[in-house]
Amino acid sequence: MRVVSIIPSFGTGGLTGAVLNRSILLSATENDVCIFTYEFAINYRDVVDDLKSQGKLKDDIVVVNPYDYFFEKYNADNADNADNADNADNIADLRPKAYRIESKTLSGNFIRIGYDIEGDKVWRSFTKSGNKREFRLEILDRVGRIVQVDHFDSSGFRRQSDVVSNDIIVSTKMFSINGFCFLRTEFSEKGRIVGVQAFSPTSEKVKVFKSIWDWRRQFFKEFVAAAGDVLILCDGNNVPGQFLRLKSTRHKIVAVIHMNHLDDKGKLKKQYEAYFERLSEFDAVIALTSEQAADLRKFSGGTANIVVIGNPLPVASILDTQRTRDAVIVSRLVGGKGLDEAILAAKLVVESYPGFKLDIFGTGPLESTLKSLISELDLLGNVRLLGQTKTPLQEFASSKISLFTSRSEGFGLTIAESLMMGTPVISLPCSYGPSELIQTGYTGNLLPNRDMRPFADAILELIHNPAKQREFGANGVKWIEANFGSETIHSKWIDIIRRIRADA
Repeated sequence: MRVVSIIPSFGTGGLTGAVLNRSILLSATENDVCIFTYEFAINYRDVVDDLKSQGKLKDDIVVVNPYDYFFEKYNADNADNADNADNADNIADLRPKAYRIESKTLSGNFIRIGYDIEGDKVWRSFTKSGNKREFRLEILDRVGRIVQVDHFDSSGFRRQSDVVSNDIIVSTKMFSINGFCFLRTEFSEKGRIVGVQAFSPTSEKVKVFKSIWDWRRQFFKEFVAAAGDVLILCDGNNVPGQFLRLKSTRHKIVAVIHMNHLDDKGKLKKQYEAYFERLSEFDAVIALTSEQAADLRKFSGGTANIVVIGNPLPVASILDTQRTRDAVIVSRLVGGKGLDEAILAAKLVVESYPGFKLDIFGTGPLESTLKSLISELDLLGNVRLLGQTKTPLQEFASSKISLFTSRSEGFGLTIAESLMMGTPVISLPCSYGPSELIQTGYTGNLLPNRDMRPFADAILELIHNPAKQREFGANGVKWIEANFGSETIHSKWIDIIRRIRADA
């Protein structure tokens, strides 16, 4: 049976890590494993190659993206539909003629501006600092308004072109490697899709779709048609409903719930209503924790086939490194992660232990806000924002303790990663994850509430007790392996696959 995981894109968060780990786990036992991403990523192949170089994606795991597929499929040898081709060799061929060019640097980008014979701006191109290739070209009208934006990948190929009117994108074209437009999307004045057209270089026939989802789903349907029996794992938060209509005796559909579906009042979040109303239609629903599974059973009235399988962990052993860092957090810099509370707690810790150091790895929209808070609390020498890391396990292994402050989670993968590296975790409470991953007084400390003073005291108590750090660390390694190790998680997945096969 082919196992296909569907996610929006390869990102830096826990969803991507969980899917990659599970794919490696299942591929090791002769499963035909594939990861299908459906969002456009201009440097998709660079991301895939990077994941492979880090050992996070194995060569025997097939990765498919519809935009990347058509980009590589249509080349100069098979583009017979000349009316739809734009064979510009490079960005220079797309620029209007300029009689003067000036250059400047802004926000880390190198910008070139072209002027026509009358001195009016006619184009702007952008190059990221340290790169030679331009990644964006803006075509301007006589009064300097943007009328077209072309986007280029790291190899210099034009991948996307937007037509702009009154600062609103009215249509978007997607291009293949030879400049052939294989997809055009048109938008209303309010930014809603009003039409999608797909083109082929070997046919004059144009396929029309009502939405981009219809195009994606049709591509996916054709992709799995020749694969025989297929188990489709819908991992994206809003993906499953789009693929339920593919359910058949050959195609089994499983929803994997990676997020907390409840709001602060314990009610179902509005954006998940349409999805969760259809839980009973799936062949199975995978919850990452027992706590969430219980909530899902209440919501579905017991009609959904809900199974608990935690996120698999990467195959790794404890890294032999000195624990020179006091505390670490690996997290996206977004509101739901509670990083402001981590910084507030650090302020209280520093009052008793001025030498305390907290390193936070991650990127996100709250970076400037968090930097301001660190400065405002006079913690520039104690709390560092170190950007994204490609080696999270190394960061945990070099730390005495790790902190977890999320307000809402589906699992809390970084808790498990910290424990597997022998690093005890001190966590604020949230649903879901910490209560099932942390054994207070054995592998770390899960606080009963989100008060900052007890949180800071727990940090101080453990940071000053190296023996307890080692004890908790050793306990954590044994506990996480017993409950979330490769063999445990793999056997659960094999069991559900066999059950679904038996019901086919």
